[in-house]
Amino acid sequence: MNNTLITEAVMISAPVERSTASAAYSFVRFAGGAAAPWLAGKLGEHSIALPFWVGAACTAAAVLALIAGRAALAHIDDHDPAPHSVEEAQAITVGD
Repeated sequence: MNNTLITEAVMISAPVERSTASAAYSFVRFAGGAAAPWLAGKLGEHSIALPFWVGAACTAAAVLALIAGRAALAHIDDHDPAPHSVEEAQAITVGD
């Protein structure tokens, strides 16, 4: 659910086309996911606690980035998604 909510927030708040926003979001997400295990291993070679401190610092930086950019996200709650008909909803779920 968290991934869906964050992805939707990115798609709504991005000032570019959805495909461009999706590609940029996926790149950042998967690049971080690929680098994190390697970086944690390298940091752990120096100190067992260091990966956790770096993770805490990255979390703090992300919170600060959200606070600094909250104006860009303020309009997300104003988004009114188009309603789907019952037939559309059934077609979507049958396709899965």
